[in-house]
Amino acid sequence: MEVSIISREIIKPTFTTPNHLRTQKLSGLDEVNINKFISIIFFYEKAPKNSDQLKTSLSQTLSHYYPLAGQVKDHLSVDCNDNGVTFVEAQAVAPIDMSNVLKPHEIDPEGQLMPYKEHEMLKDQSV
Repeated sequence: MEVSIISREIIKPTFTTPNHLRTQKLSGLDEVNINKFISIIFFYEKAPKNSDQLKTSLSQTLSHYYPLAGQVKDHLSVDCNDNGVTFVEAQAVAPIDMSNVLKPHEIDPEGQLMPYKEHEMLKDQSV
C-alpha cells in the first residue's frame, strides 16, 4: 500500500506540567519494558477538519497524562518536560480495504507511518 505523508509535527500538552509533578518514578513493570515502543495507527474517513480536532484533543489529553509527553531519564524515572509526541498525518494513494487492515505487514511495509525507527527511539528515549 502506498501512502503519502501530509504532515509530521510535535504535539505538546495544552498546559504545562506543574513543577511538583515533573518527575515520575517508573514501576518495576515499566523498568522491564523500558525499551519497548508501541506504535498505533488509526484509520479515519477523510474529513476537512478532522486532523485539527485530533491534534487539539491529543494536546488536551497530554495535559492530563503528562508523562506521555516526557522522556525517560536514567531508566528509573520520566522527566515530564512537555516535549510532546509525534503526530503523523498521511493519506493512502489507493483506497484502503478491510482485508489490508487485517494484514499489518501490508499497511506500512516501508515504515512510513510509524513515528520512530528503533535507533531513533533508543537515541531520544521518548515515552
